[in-house]
Amino acid sequence: MKLTFISIKKYIKEQEESLDKKSTDLSSPQDDSSEDLPVKINPFDKIKNKGLSKEEEDELRKVYADAIEQNLLPPVKNMTPEKKLEDQKIVISPSGIEVDMDAVRSDMESAKRSIVSDSPLFGPYVIKFVPIYTWLISTMATDGIRLFVNPAFAQKLDWGQKIFVILHEILHCVFLHMPRLKSNKSYDSKKFNVAADYEVNTILVDTYKNDGFDEEFIKKLKGYYDERFLNMPVEKIYDLIPDPPDTGSCSCKSGSSGKSGSSGSGSGSGSGCECGGGTGVPGNIGGIIDPKEGKDIAKASGYDDDEIGQDKTLEDIKREWKQNAIEINRKTRQGGGGDMGALRKKLDELTKSEVNWKTILNKYSGDALSKNPEWRLGNRKWSHEKHIVKSGLRHPKDALDKIVVCVDTSGSVDDVTLLRMLNEITQIIFSKKVNEIYVIFFDNSVCSVQKITPADKKLEPFGGGGTNFQLPLDWIHKNLGDKVALCLFMTDGYETMPKEPKRYGKGKKFIWMVYNNPGFQAPFGVKIDMGDQKMKGYRK
Repeated sequence: MKLTFISIKKYIKEQEESLDKKSTDLSSPQDDSSEDLPVKINPFDKIKNKGLSKEEEDELRKVYADAIEQNLLPPVKNMTPEKKLEDQKIVISPSGIEVDMDAVRSDMESAKRSIVSDSPLFGPYVIKFVPIYTWLISTMATDGIRLFVNPAFAQKLDWGQKIFVILHEILHCVFLHMPRLKSNKSYDSKKFNVAADYEVNTILVDTYKNDGFDEEFIKKLKGYYDERFLNMPVEKIYDLIPDPPDTGSCSCKSGSSGKSGSSGSGSGSGSGCECGGGTGVPGNIGGIIDPKEGKDIAKASGYDDDEIGQDKTLEDIKREWKQNAIEINRKTRQGGGGDMGALRKKLDELTKSEVNWKTILNKYSGDALSKNPEWRLGNRKWSHEKHIVKSGLRHPKDALDKIVVCVDTSGSVDDVTLLRMLNEITQIIFSKKVNEIYVIFFDNSVCSVQKITPADKKLEPFGGGGTNFQLPLDWIHKNLGDKVALCLFMTDGYETMPKEPKRYGKGKKFIWMVYNNPGFQAPFGVKIDMGDQKMKGYRK
């Protein structure tokens, strides 16, 4: 007999109809006309000693594994164990890999104890994870509460790799990746997981490169790494990497190759975990999932309510892990092993105090638009004369009384949110007795220039393509001769920065109003962080 996908499909239909009935034992197929592929909940639990030759047994395993890979078998119904995997000594994965659960569980707990004893930065947080052993995750994953472990994946990791992947999962939580993923409904979860892996792995390599966690180490794990992404937030990485291929229900494709960066040093690949299962969580060497999905996976894997950990909302998880990040950041300043530079910078951005951006803008714009005369030091040879101060007096020129607000319409908020923020900004500026404001809407071109007054503040956004920060500055240079008292850029800051203007780029004459990008660094002038704003879908 030759097993085929057709026989598997026929079996699935029959199995789904009788799923609630008593399961049948695995028995050897009798002839080629059989439409049955005898599978219990896990088809390989009782495959041994059933009269199959080794060739037939290997064929059965391969066909079943291929069926899962092509999404022909529903993973939850056919990979849910009759009892928890961790309560069994030997288990067989859906792709037919024999796993020594006693050894896997012991090694994982030993790796966690090693982190607790050797890492003052991350040790306290390892023990907070509730371990869940399951076939429903390709590699490992976390929802901020639980640590999901695919036993077949864990079994093939050596000691150092186990420690690395656990640290990898902790940093997903510390960097608030799940709340950041959920903050924008337009994000593809698979692609975001890849971007999050890049952010985590570059920090781990930078921090622990002297302990053997380097680029070559990541390559052996078939993980994502590109040194270009060091110090870059996950949101920007997401915009720079290609869309992942559609790989069906399991992102674990052994031997598939990914893409590396076009410049710098980098590597990326499929996970190669050979797990033969999963729910499509893009784990690579470790992924992030929603806590609600995590709870469902834990229950489907045989864990009861008392074993799966406390229910928490996404906001609860964000608050808890942000506090953990603050504590880790404090410890980086006390030492803790490794190079703390990039990690500390990342944590500084994530944990900085949230200050009301309107208050800051009110102060900065007031300073920039002040009509008080400026003083400068006169020639030293006249230092004995009383008129030294008078000779240093510089009166403001009427030609400089122009205010420009440049609005990036390719950003990550919708038009309603964009206009609300823009109106709040212009209202603050008009409170300084300003008569008019130039508003430049731009993307990869100057789409519209609108002039508003206190009596007529109506604005209509234009654009929505790419971003070129240099173009509105070129417009200001050509049409206003760079003679502006204040220039603001309202943006999410995800693009190459422009050249610094000579006349008004210093100090507080140039203000970056930045939202949804905590890692943004102002190329000149000052930055005001507007915090997280309501994210858009795709602008039409």
